[in-house]
Amino acid sequence: MNGRHSQQLGHSPISKWGSIHSLMRDQRLGILAIQETHLNNEYSDNIQELYSKRLHVLNSPDPDRPTASAGVAFVINREIANINDLEFTEVIPGRAVLLSTKWHKSKRFSILNVYAPNEYTQHPDFWAKISAYWETHALPKPDFMMGDFNIVEDPIDRSPPHADPAPATNALRDVRLALNVIDGWRADHDTERVFTYHNSSARMSRIDRVYTKRSHLPNIRDWTISSSVVPSDHRLTTLHFSPLDAPHIGAGRWTWPLGLINDNNLIEKVTATGIELQNSL
Repeated sequence: MNGRHSQQLGHSPISKWGSIHSLMRDQRLGILAIQETHLNNEYSDNIQELYSKRLHVLNSPDPDRPTASAGVAFVINREIANINDLEFTEVIPGRAVLLSTKWHKSKRFSILNVYAPNEYTQHPDFWAKISAYWETHALPKPDFMMGDFNIVEDPIDRSPPHADPAPATNALRDVRLALNVIDGWRADHDTERVFTYHNSSARMSRIDRVYTKRSHLPNIRDWTISSSVVPSDHRLTTLHFSPLDAPHIGAGRWTWPLGLINDNNLIEKVTATGIELQNSL
């Protein structure tokens, strides 16, 4: 998505960030990874101010053309997730960022958000930079690696089916194996064909993917690939992840809205109903 457009920011009649706010509220998404945000720090701060009650935005802009190229961000739903223990690392500014957090009182887990280059020839260098960053900073391997990879590893993920250039796919595969993550959706849908991207020439692909540790697969459910809430040629991939040690959260209980405590008419009716019930015993 081009994350800059917003009705409040005065750049488009379509408020994309208003739609993102509604999406995270209605679908109760805890963490959203976004690519191609096109946000500089000023616009990111404005969005944070507008939606700070529910959303916490961590943006990494493109260093050279922040409002015209690349940009990656995490959006945290403050009503669901804890924002007090976040660690945000720019691996490649505008292209790859790492978020480390705790889900309530569970163990810390991390997500690598990637926006890979469009050009196949740029992939070997891109993935080499990510690999080198991990080696020099001694980071733990991420629990998830997700984003817009702009290449596929298997011909089944393109329509018409075809393989992408080997130097690009090999570079991605080497990093994926080093980080010990697998294509989570494909692991559960070994022969299914669903696409996350389409262009004007009717070509489709599943270039938007979520990689995860194999050990997390039993704790992942409800995979969906659906239309994006903002105008885009990409579709939205979502999943439900429940850490093994996460506390059980029930369906909740019904409560009175606090404002009704001062509703005298309602209180009189409740009192009368209570007296009537007591007298009938």
